[in-house]
Amino acid sequence: MTVVTNEDNELVPTRTVIGWRVCIDYHKLNEATQKDHFSLPFTDQMLDRLAGNKFFCFLDGFSGYFWIPFEPADQEKTTFTCSYGTYAYKRMPFGLCNAPATFQRCMIAIFQDMLETSMEVFMDDFLVFRDSFNSCLTNLKQTHIHYKQAHLVLNWEKCHFMVTERIVLGHKVSSKGLEVDKAKTDVIAKLPPPTNEEEINDEFPEKFLMSSSTDEKESPWFADFAIFRGILRKGLTYAQRCKFFSQLKHYFWDEPYLFKACLDGMIRRCVYGSETRKILDECHHGPTEGNYGPLITAKKVFDAGFYWPTIFKEAQNLVQNCVACQRSGSISRRDETPLNSI
Repeated sequence: MTVVTNEDNELVPTRTVIGWRVCIDYHKLNEATQKDHFSLPFTDQMLDRLAGNKFFCFLDGFSGYFWIPFEPADQEKTTFTCSYGTYAYKRMPFGLCNAPATFQRCMIAIFQDMLETSMEVFMDDFLVFRDSFNSCLTNLKQTHIHYKQAHLVLNWEKCHFMVTERIVLGHKVSSKGLEVDKAKTDVIAKLPPPTNEEEINDEFPEKFLMSSSTDEKESPWFADFAIFRGILRKGLTYAQRCKFFSQLKHYFWDEPYLFKACLDGMIRRCVYGSETRKILDECHHGPTEGNYGPLITAKKVFDAGFYWPTIFKEAQNLVQNCVACQRSGSISRRDETPLNSI
């Protein structure tokens, strides 16, 4: 990690380029793959179990997906071509729709006797905790035994041992409990103060956030949830405030993306701007049949693991403006004059 100065004379951390970063589009393979709806751990429950402990060990896995080998018969399905030839993965790559569920299931199987009592596992992040130094050290030794038996590898540069507090999924956990990460409030300090108070409905104002970020240069619709906290302190009842924050807690930040835990138990990545139009276009014009209706198009977006507040509205507009759909689609009789029998 190196720090450079950008055009605005600001110090920006950058990664030193030491090799190739492989990025492959597996959209067609994911469409043909049967989805594995294995739920990831609930972040609120995991944070509640971590809070209140005195000592923590935070371990980071190294190239986690590459720990899981492929069946030889399935390796050809990951084939990709580059300037150096044609290759196929022998181990699970990034970009597959079932990769997170498969990886989480494997980690749970490895550490099943320690989960929720002495450690937590969220993808390739492992959190060992206890209320005393010796107990935490004992749990760390037991975790190391599991690591060696499963032939796992750690990224030692990102590991932290025997710390008393740490930022986890946007929250600071310590012996005092859960606290809001103060670094997240820096975004609010840079925003101009509001000139008037907007009326806030009981529902979370996602559509307003979406409509306020149409320009790519502006912040995305999910960037500043905290801006509404200052308004919520005035005028709302206790029940309304509790409902607002109960909806807000379904979002969590995992660098560099924001994710939402949806009602069906799936965790989807929040997207905005031109990326939403590309995703809708891919889901509407499928590689096999295509030209789906608005509901099926929106369902394919959800199945692909993406979310933004106005999916159904934009899918409806896309179908209405699609030339092929308007020519070959069924004609609605909703606006016809009622037929009366003679």
